[in-house]
Amino acid sequence: MLPVNPLFYSDKSKMKLAKIDLQRTTSIVEKTSLLSIAEKINIISLLVGYKWVTDVAIDSSADQKPIKSLLDTLGLFHASNHYTYQGETHTWIQVAATEALLDYVIERRNELSVVEAGVLYGYPVSHTLGYVGLIEKKWKNRKTIAEFYLSGVYSEKYSERESEYFESVWAEIIKTCPGIQQQANDFYNLSTSE
Repeated sequence: MLPVNPLFYSDKSKMKLAKIDLQRTTSIVEKTSLLSIAEKINIISLLVGYKWVTDVAIDSSADQKPIKSLLDTLGLFHASNHYTYQGETHTWIQVAATEALLDYVIERRNELSVVEAGVLYGYPVSHTLGYVGLIEKKWKNRKTIAEFYLSGVYSEKYSERESEYFESVWAEIIKTCPGIQQQANDFYNLSTSE
C-alpha cells in the first residue's frame, strides 16, 4: 500500500451533505442570471452527487455578494478563492458538497495534485489519469452536448467508457432539472455553429 498522509482532520459535523430541497434548489439555479450555463450545470452535478467541488467564476473587481447570497439560498458551502499568475489575480468562488471538502480545498489549494482535483471535480479516474499523462490520452472531438459541458481530455483505452459516463451524468442532470436543457442547447448550438 502506498504511504498516505492522513493529516487532514475535520469535525464530523462538517462531513455531512447539506440538506437541500432538490426541486426548489434546481428551480432557483435554472432561473438565475448570476450563473453561466456551464456553472449551472456544474452546480446541478454537485447537487446530484457527480461532483464534490465546483467553482463560480467572478471578476476580481466584481461584487461577490449577489452570488454568495444565491449560494447561501441554495444551501451550498462556498468561499472565495484566488491565485495570482504573472501579476494577474484570478478570483472565483469555490463551492463544495460538504464543509469539510471546502475546508480541504481551501487549505490545500496550493498543494492539490491534478489527480486530486480531477476526482473532486467529478471526472472519472481514467479521464484524470489520461489528462495528467499517466496513461495514454486521447484528444476527442466533443460531439455530444454531454461531452461539450462535462468532459475534458480522454484516456486512450477507456474513452468510450468515459463518454458513457458523461452521457449518464447528463441524463441525470436533465432528469433533475429539465428546464436547463433548453438553455444548454441554445448555448451549445451557438458555440458549435461558429
